[in-house]
Parts: sequence; C-alpha cells; structure tokens
Amino acid sequence: MSTRYFRLEWYHVAASHDGETVRCYLDGLETDSAPMTGINNSPSHLLIGTEGWGFHWIGGIDEVAIFDRGLSDSEVLYLAGLRSNLVQNPSFEEDEAILDDPDWAQWCTWNPAEGAGSNATIVDTDSIHGARSLQIEPKGMENWHFIVLYSPIMVDMDKNYDVSFWAKAEAPRPLTVQIKAEDNSINAWGATDFDLTTEWAEYSYTSEVLIDVVKLEILCSGTEVPFWLDLVSVTEGN
Repeated sequence: MSTRYFRLEWYHVAASHDGETVRCYLDGLETDSAPMTGINNSPSHLLIGTEGWGFHWIGGIDEVAIFDRGLSDSEVLYLAGLRSNLVQNPSFEEDEAILDDPDWAQWCTWNPAEGAGSNATIVDTDSIHGARSLQIEPKGMENWHFIVLYSPIMVDMDKNYDVSFWAKAEAPRPLTVQIKAEDNSINAWGATDFDLTTEWAEYSYTSEVLIDVVKLEILCSGTEVPFWLDLVSVTEGN
C-alpha cells in the first residue's frame, strides 16, 4: 500500500474486504487494493489509527463504523457524502405504513384486483443494513399485479441515475425494477429484470430519465415467493 500524507482537514477513509481482496478508499475513490484471502478473527483488540508496533495516527478520528460484510463502490461513495440518495427511509429503519397511498407519497403500494392480499411490511427479523428491511408477500400472476414504489423523485433530465438495492428471497425468483413518470404521463422505461437468490445480494442498473419528476417501481408479482428488500438507492450518475 502506498503512503499518503494528509493536510489539516477532514477526509473520509474506508477499507472493504470481499473475501479475496481488500480495497482502500479516500473520499469515496479507490486508492489501493491488495489480495487478502482471510481476516484475522482472533479475540485480540481491534486497532484503529495504529499498527501496534510503532506507527500511530496523529490527528482526529470520528464516526467510526464497522460492517459485517464488504461494501460496494456505490455504498462507499454514499457514506463519503459524494452521492445523495434521493430515496428517504432507504433501509426502512423509520416506522412507516407501506400502504396503497392515494397521495403517492414516499413508500407506498399499488395493485389491481388480481393482486389483492399482497403485503409489504417493515420487519426486524432480517436485514442487510441497519436492523430492518421490507418484507414483501406478493399475490398475482403478472409482475405488475403488486407494485411497491417510491414517489416522487426530482431528477435532472440531463443526467442518468443509478438505481441499486439489496434483496433476498425465500426461493429463487425474478424481480423487475423500472422508473416511470410520477404522474403516469410517460410510460415506464428502462425496465430491468433481476434474478433474486436466497442470499442477500446487491442489484443495480443505470437509467436515463424522460421527465423531471419520476417514481421508482418494483414489480413484485408474477411469482408468489416472498422476498426482502433493503438499502434502496437512487443517485445521480454521470
């Protein structure tokens, strides 16, 4: 790893390990990487700001966080404050009734008669980020028979937007995600299909926007296999 010298100002520093490689980041951007196939799980003290044998950090350290999994590049950018998530309550940590909402405000659902009996409930039994996630129990034969959506999202039509989320399912199943005009004046575009597994994984895609106020739609039916949703993100891309 290279040596870096810091001025008297705050920086965001992160390291992420995916089981094979450790990556180091400075202000959201990867600066170094090296192979590392394992992490020392000994019960000794965790050292931050020192190697324990001569090197000691001289400066301030704040907002220390340790995660039980490797972080993606987009998550590091978000933590560094370089990407603003346009989705409120993205990890469902705040109490919120996820209901068929005629005001189309924040998280809500929609379904025709064919999707009656579907449920979207914030639970604390499983999660990848924080203590909660959204458990979705869909009904209906077509994927649009139960839709979980977030609205409204104000966007810049000159930009593309990165959509990402974490999900796991009770059994392998497909899931479709798309962006649509908030007032339904323009039909959905950029619909992307994902194959969920029984393990938590991050899914993402990039979309253009065709209008300046949009909504994110997650088409949950087509199969009645329940699944969990967490850490949903819509951020401005390049």
